Amino acid sequence: MMTDEQRTPGMASGRREVVLGVLLLVCLGLTGLVWWNARQADRRVAGARFERISEMARRLALGEVALIDGALGSARGMILGSEVVEPHEWKRFTASLREQGGLPGVRELAYLEPATADDGTESIRVVLRDVDGRPFPETHDPAFRVAARIAQQSGRAALTAAGEASSDVAETLHLLLPVYPNGTPATAAGGDRAPVRGWVCAWLEPDGLFSDVLGPDRDHLTLRVTAAAPGSSGPALFDSGGDPSHTARF
Repeated sequence: MMTDEQRTPGMASGRREVVLGVLLLVCLGLTGLVWWNARQADRRVAGARFERISEMARRLALGEVALIDGALGSARGMILGSEVVEPHEWKRFTASLREQGGLPGVRELAYLEPATADDGTESIRVVLRDVDGRPFPETHDPAFRVAARIAQQSGRAALTAAGEASSDVAETLHLLLPVYPNGTPATAAGGDRAPVRGWVCAWLEPDGLFSDVLGPDRDHLTLRVTAAAPGSSGPALFDSGGDPSHTARF
């Protein structure tokens, strides 16, 4: 049988091991807590930065569209202020608009008018263009006709529907602003808008319009612009593509 003196060192050693084990677990727990807090703080900082970048990109994108809308308004004013606009006058005027506003992503500015064929079929004809030697998109295309009608009925600019294939987007995207004979939209019998005098039209290239919106963050984030209200699906007007490193987090 062991005496108390013989058992004491062993028991003391065991207690020290237990204490050290508990301290180790506590330290590991504290380290894990600190690491988890740091991760959460990092995530909050990254999330706040992402929100700032997103809001900035949204504002820049809307600003680019507002520039084009303003240019169309100026072009409409020119049409209304002149009985006849000669092609060279149109080109000189649109060139000044490009110099003042830059208008990135605007491939062409044109003026269109409704027309009626001999068989009574209604159509849209191109009257003025600022770029020669290049076919203008077919104005009898259903998407073009729908946008023209929406613009006429609303009195505001309307966007043609984009094709489902992204490669077709640059060829099909146009912004049309109605021009009324008296300068303001009038209501005809039955509640419909009176016939328009024509439309000023911007032929858009989304790649040029939105390519610089993300700035230095374009290598880390993807910008996707859709022809739909937030929260709903719609055809893509622009997609910067790539495989952003933040996809998993945001």
